[in-house]
Amino acid sequence: VYGPADASASLRAEVRDQTGAQVSGLAGTFSQQLDGNSLGLAWSEGGSYTAGLDLTTVASGTHVLHVALSGGPVAAVSFSVDRSRPASSLSSLATVNNAPITVTIAGNDDLSGVDLYRVQYRTGASGAWTDWLTQTAGWSYTAGDVANLVLTFGLTHPVTLKDNTTYCFRVQAVDRAGNAETAHANADS
Repeated sequence: VYGPADASASLRAEVRDQTGAQVSGLAGTFSQQLDGNSLGLAWSEGGSYTAGLDLTTVASGTHVLHVALSGGPVAAVSFSVDRSRPASSLSSLATVNNAPITVTIAGNDDLSGVDLYRVQYRTGASGAWTDWLTQTAGWSYTAGDVANLVLTFGLTHPVTLKDNTTYCFRVQAVDRAGNAETAHANADS
């Protein structure tokens, strides 16, 4: 998966004869298509053939690149470009007295999947946000998005809860391609 920081992809092809020896002198005979559309690439030689694919004009999504020799076999490779931000949500009970607060996080990303959540809290309805959780370390999840998470805030960690005090939370998701959700300006809960 190529993300927002990836401006190009490096391509490499090898051509071998029936004995397995590399064949040179064919750089000008390659043809290529991206998603069924002709694509002009400049191939160079140096043991194998290499070319660069400009990703800045390739839309987010899954793509198929076909490379062929004139009159020869066609090679196909699939790849994804993800420039879309993930989304997240957070919920917790509005009022809890003398008990830990259960905070539930959920998120989604249509292409590369959510990689981590950044969770912040603050005491009171206004004021500075404090980082609570910013890593996935210790969380167990399988391929796809990070599982919805149920977290416990308090009684003594990360702060000692006080009666008649409001605690606010917000979350930001980051996907595997490095796209970060726009930080929520207001508390999610």
